[in-house]
Amino acid sequence: MKSLARLLGAVIACGCLLLASRASAQVKVGVIDVQRALLATEDGIRAAKSLNDYTARKKAELRRVEGKLQREQKQLKMQAQVLSRSAFARRYEHWQRRVVDVQTKTVEFNRLLQRKQQQLLAPISQKLVKVVRRVARKRGFDVVVDRAVAPYARGDLDVTDMVVQMYNSGGRNASEKDSGDGDKKSATP
Repeated sequence: MKSLARLLGAVIACGCLLLASRASAQVKVGVIDVQRALLATEDGIRAAKSLNDYTARKKAELRRVEGKLQREQKQLKMQAQVLSRSAFARRYEHWQRRVVDVQTKTVEFNRLLQRKQQQLLAPISQKLVKVVRRVARKRGFDVVVDRAVAPYARGDLDVTDMVVQMYNSGGRNASEKDSGDGDKKSATP
C-alpha cells in the first residue's frame, strides 16, 4: 500500500508541478497525506478490510502448513538415531522439498497480495486524484504534494480531511449541491 500511495503522491506532485509551471510570482502549495487519505475513504476502508481478511486467511493456511513441517522436523530428529541412513536421507529430502514448496507458496501469496492490493486501490487512487484536483482548484493551490515527501508543512495547507470528505460525498463537498462545477472538463489534462 505504501508504494502505491507514494506513486500516487508522486503523480499528484508531478501533475501539479506541471500546472504550476505557469509564470507566476508565487506558487501556492498544499499537502496531502496520501496514505491516510486512501485508507480513510469509505472505499479505502472496505479495500483494507478485504485485504486484511484475505491476508488473515492465507496466513492461517501458511501457519498450518508450517506447523505441520515443524512437527515433521521434530519427528525426523527423533528418528535420526533409529532409521538407516538411506531411509533418513529420503525422509529428510522429502521434508526439504515440502519446505521449498511452502516458501514458494509464501512468495506466490505475497505476489498475489500485491496484485490484489493494486486491483482494489487503483480505482480509489484514480478517483482520489480527481478529488485532489478539485480541492486544489477550490483552495487556489498550484501544487499539492504528498506529506511523505514534505519534511515540513503548515497545518493550514493540509487538504487530507477535505479530500476524504469530498471523496466520501461522491466528489462533492458536503455543503455543495449537485452543481456540476465543470470537473468533467478537467478530466482530460
